[in-house]
Amino acid sequence: MSSVLASLKGGLIVSCQAPAHSPLHNAQIIAAFAQTALNNGAV
Repeated sequence: MSSVLASLKGGLIVSCQAPAHSPLHNAQIIAAFAQTALNNGAV
C-alpha cells in the first residue's frame, strides 16, 4: 500500500467547499473550516 493510502486508512476525509453564490464562498472561511476539520481528526 502506498504511503498516501496508508495515511488515509481509517481516517475521515472532509470536503470543505461552498457554492459560488453562498455567503460562505470566501477563501478565509473555507480555510477556517479545513483547519477545524484537521484539528478534530480529519486526514
